[in-house]
Amino acid sequence: MKKRLAWMALVLASGAGIVMACDFSDENPGTSSGNSGRSPDGSVSSGSGGGSSGLQPSSALCEKVGGAAAVKDVGLQVVSKLELDCRVGAHITLLSANSRAHFEQCFGNQLTEFLGCPGAKYAGSVDAKGQACRGMGQAHQNMTLRDADFKVYLQTTVDVLKTKGLTDEDLAPVVGAVNGTYGAVVKVQNPEYHSKCTCPNDKIPGTDKACNVPAVVNDAGVDAPADAPADAPSEGG
Repeated sequence: MKKRLAWMALVLASGAGIVMACDFSDENPGTSSGNSGRSPDGSVSSGSGGGSSGLQPSSALCEKVGGAAAVKDVGLQVVSKLELDCRVGAHITLLSANSRAHFEQCFGNQLTEFLGCPGAKYAGSVDAKGQACRGMGQAHQNMTLRDADFKVYLQTTVDVLKTKGLTDEDLAPVVGAVNGTYGAVVKVQNPEYHSKCTCPNDKIPGTDKACNVPAVVNDAGVDAPADAPADAPSEGG
């Protein structure tokens, strides 16, 4: 247990700060396969595919939250909080009503699997209209999500789940599952900037740090100029 708690503390220290279903700018949450690891800057990553941490969630987690319906409601709460966060909220507000509904429903499907709800499986799931929820790699292939964006998503998800009574130990397999999607979601591992920040004065709240990528960032080619074509939301899922 001590090892698990120590691992959880390390994950939240390096990967906290967290994705996402039919779009953060048209992104679907999904499952993937691969080995979890760390990106070059030390943040938690999933290697190339994004898979499981090796810790399997128990159905007790789903029951503790209140069942599958309650877990899906957690997804709605996470999306609402992300929308209000100036660091990442533009990814939500740019969505059409249809894309947002698809995103929310697919994200809810993903969470039910991550929390071990009986019979829940993201792969092959659909939204209320029967539209398939895509895998993470396909959904994010044309996006420019950054390490910092992922960390906001992860931390927001953790924070909401803690309001439902889950402890750090409870959350260890959930955090592992979320981190398992890192490799398929994050396109720029440099953690310094966000991809669509709208914070006042372009500053991360409570800091003097710039929120968006400067006009040109010279960091070994991992960033493009800020005026590079941006990904646009679409209706697809």
